[in-house]
Amino acid sequence: MNPETPQSQPTEPQPSTPPVTPVKSVPVTPSQPTAPTTPTPPVTPPTSPEKKKKLIILASIAGVVILAIIATVVFFAMNAVSKQDYADAASQYNKVSSASTKLSSNVSALNRSVSRDGGSFDEDVKEVEESFATIKAENETLGKLKAVSVGEGGKLYDTFDKKVDAYVANGEEILTSVKNMRPALLVCAGISSSASDAAVRVAAIKECSTSLGEVKDIPNAEFKTFVEKLRDGYASYATEYEKLSAITSPFGANYEQYKVQREKLSDVQSAIGDATDEFQDALEESDKKLSVKDSADALGDYLNEQQRK
Repeated sequence: MNPETPQSQPTEPQPSTPPVTPVKSVPVTPSQPTAPTTPTPPVTPPTSPEKKKKLIILASIAGVVILAIIATVVFFAMNAVSKQDYADAASQYNKVSSASTKLSSNVSALNRSVSRDGGSFDEDVKEVEESFATIKAENETLGKLKAVSVGEGGKLYDTFDKKVDAYVANGEEILTSVKNMRPALLVCAGISSSASDAAVRVAAIKECSTSLGEVKDIPNAEFKTFVEKLRDGYASYATEYEKLSAITSPFGANYEQYKVQREKLSDVQSAIGDATDEFQDALEESDKKLSVKDSADALGDYLNEQQRK
């Protein structure tokens, strides 16, 4: 649009020669009008409301497009995973794996000391606790790396991470259960099948059952069920064994009574054995359900493959 000049004050044509030296201005009073010394700026006609609205909409759309482009660039920058990222993640994954191997070794040592009085039990417990802490710490560090935070690596790690959490939580429950039931296990380990005095043996079995009944805080379900079955089983065994040992002339006049009572005692022994087998089966089933192996293999293989590409 061409600029307009007010009609009341026409502008004289500008000379083509170089401008002359300005003359000192003479002060004038407000009543004396003076001609403008600079060209009047062009007058821009007002923008209609419809056009203004259209401009605002266009500006908004342009802003959204720009933001979208920026967001896309940032997204791809954040999701770009280098070979070094995969190498770092693979290295950290190996630290989690090493901590798991150390845990297995420490658990084996704990199994050997749990039923022995004195020895290294307390130290073995401490080693297992530290192994759990190391696994959690190393896995937490792994989870912060880019290679397992986005894309396929992120999906695989998410599955692995949940499995590790469940596995460690269950292991800590078992460790607490073992620590709290150990005093009763030591009492029960003192029962000798070769004791010649029946009364002494009965007393020892009753003490074992009482000790098992006093065990508190068994957070692991399999261990809790096992302790309860052992408690009831040894209580029944003490009762039936006491009756059996009280029979006089077991291989003479009271042989039939002795035979019946011996069968009852055998049934109780079988029940205790069944409880032990069920406990072991339950632990194996729980171990299969909580196994980290498949998710660990998938994540480890993926990281190794990606860093070799």
